Amino acid sequence: MKPQLTSFRTGRWSITLAVLTAIIGITLSFYVRSRIAQSEAAAARLAANTLRQHTEQELNLFVDVLESVRALHALSGEISQAAMDEFIEKGMVHQHEVLGPFGLTQQISPQLRAAIESKQSSGPGAYDVVQAGPDGNWIPALSRTVYYPLTWQSRPNGLKIPIGFDFGSTEANWTVISHIRRTRRTELVPEPIQGATAPAYWVLAPVIPSDAPRFVIGFAVAILHPQEILEKVTALSVHSPQLKLTPSAAPLKGSARFTGNAWAIRLPLEAIGTKWVFECTLPVAAAQQRSTAAVLFGLVVTALMTALLLILAGRTRRIEAEVLTRTEELRIANQQLEQNIRERAQMEEAMNELSAREQRRIGRDLHDSLGQKLTGAVFLSRSLLNHFKHSECEQKTHAKTLNETLKSTVSQVRNMARGLASVTLNEESLEESLEQLADEMSSLYDTSCTVKCAGDLPELTRKTKEQLYFIAREAVNNAARHAKPKHITIRLDDSDSGWTLSIEDDGAGLPDDRPAGEGMGLRIMRHRATRIGAEFSIHSNPGKGTSIKVESKQSPQKTQKPTKT
Repeated sequence: MKPQLTSFRTGRWSITLAVLTAIIGITLSFYVRSRIAQSEAAAARLAANTLRQHTEQELNLFVDVLESVRALHALSGEISQAAMDEFIEKGMVHQHEVLGPFGLTQQISPQLRAAIESKQSSGPGAYDVVQAGPDGNWIPALSRTVYYPLTWQSRPNGLKIPIGFDFGSTEANWTVISHIRRTRRTELVPEPIQGATAPAYWVLAPVIPSDAPRFVIGFAVAILHPQEILEKVTALSVHSPQLKLTPSAAPLKGSARFTGNAWAIRLPLEAIGTKWVFECTLPVAAAQQRSTAAVLFGLVVTALMTALLLILAGRTRRIEAEVLTRTEELRIANQQLEQNIRERAQMEEAMNELSAREQRRIGRDLHDSLGQKLTGAVFLSRSLLNHFKHSECEQKTHAKTLNETLKSTVSQVRNMARGLASVTLNEESLEESLEQLADEMSSLYDTSCTVKCAGDLPELTRKTKEQLYFIAREAVNNAARHAKPKHITIRLDDSDSGWTLSIEDDGAGLPDDRPAGEGMGLRIMRHRATRIGAEFSIHSNPGKGTSIKVESKQSPQKTQKPTKT
């Protein structure tokens, strides 16, 4: 029983697997067939939409060319009819190719109509204003408040209407003319022209004078033959489509329908101020239909896993290629950014160095040139004061004032020179410069200012000395002017990272209600610390003072400062 049971189970599973395979195969076949049908529908829609776009371009070209001939309206009144005809025949070949015959109309009043018709026997410029009669003959136009008669056409009887035909004489034309007078845009008369062998429509382009842009004084007119435009579009296609173009009063939604051997597609189109229905019939090859089923049923089972693997493999390759591309782009962008940062830092360093060098030069010039001359002037004033030593005249008082003024000026020039050339490596150390700064601040603000320097400091570059000096001067100035401290201490110590500069005071500290962000002085000090690769920090307790610290980020080699003798 067991072998039979096993065989039964095996057969059942085989049948089940076969059924499942058949179901899956048939399901996939119908699914793939439906997708192919969708693809064919999409391709048909794409081809029809391309033809619709070409048709729209041709309609827009028709409008553009018709609007370009409106300039002839002003020219027609300035030259003779013969000259006008010659100009049109030789200079407007392209316009004739696009439009065919075209003409111009003029807005006239009943009084002007009477004047024009009264000149009928007097020669050029005279015509009768007419309209189409019930039997197709031309009869005098009925009385109206305004007329739009045809005054000129590019070819004799090219528009199949006589000179003087009133375009406002039909209800359809008048409706469009009234709308154009409000919109001042080119529009199509949706009613077909009577008597035409194929559907044809009047197109009116308003003539608007430049000095009165809100008025329409006439029209450039031409006949649109949709079938001729569709023939041009058909010549551009390889599908041998059948096209049809008709005006539509109601909006249209696109549709596609397969009729067994062709796709019938209807699409909306809007041009010349009119909604159109664009109908396109695309034939489908019979061989293509017969091969579809054979290909689907023969390859669907074997191609299933292959297609999945190819899809996965293709997606993986695309992802890997995208990752590699993005990685390379990021690497190049990062290199460019690093290069830009380096160049900017180098440029900034060069500009700062140039500025510092120029400050030192100005400081030396103040000290060596102006300072020396002022010192000589002090000695001369002192000699002048000694000359009046035993005299109590007014000149002695003036001489004494001059001497004191010159001595004060010499002191100020020296202070200015020291401020501009504060740290000169060949002349003095950073400690000496800080001590001079402390002495100047003590005398200037009447505040005790001391300097404390460690004996074992790292060797500092001239750039570092200059920036530390300027940071100390800015911090001391800020404390003395704003915090009103009794004592300010400048410390220069060694630390684990190399060195530390701190400026501490016992003043009022920073107020709690100060504006958000740092002031200009703090930003300048922070920038100077960044330039020498140091960390800048500030701590303040209201009423207890402020501490500013600048600390190096790396530990350079320390050197023992020589003992002063």
